[in-house]
Amino acid sequence: MHARLVSCMALSGMTLLGAGAADVKVDLRANAGVIAGAAATADLRGIELRGVRGDAGVAAERLVPWDMVRAVDGSVASAAGADLPTMLEAATELWRARTRVERGDMELARPLFRAQWPRFARAEGPTAALVAEGALRCAVAAGEL
Repeated sequence: MHARLVSCMALSGMTLLGAGAADVKVDLRANAGVIAGAAATADLRGIELRGVRGDAGVAAERLVPWDMVRAVDGSVASAAGADLPTMLEAATELWRARTRVERGDMELARPLFRAQWPRFARAEGPTAALVAEGALRCAVAAGEL
């Protein structure tokens, strides 16, 4: 889980795009800033931004896991099963669940992970990994081996 915070911090280094050049902006949680890109697609993995300028100024693609998404400004294409309003609600729940695990409150994190499990159980990517790991940590903490 702590590695996710490091990746969040790494994402913040790629936040700025020239004024007016970004069509999509993703506001990150944990005061990590904003990532801006030319286009974006939402799926169960997270929001994939294309045309993001990093520190070197080179356009690239970046995947932001749902638990790190606070808000989205701009038009985002959605893949099946990942409409943006529903996923933004899930993003808030995933953020709450993750931060509860990080502070050791497995009892309050557990129902949040359980609620997200049906959506992410067969998915791939960083968000599905967060749900699986969080649910497992909560089960182990509850003694459900």
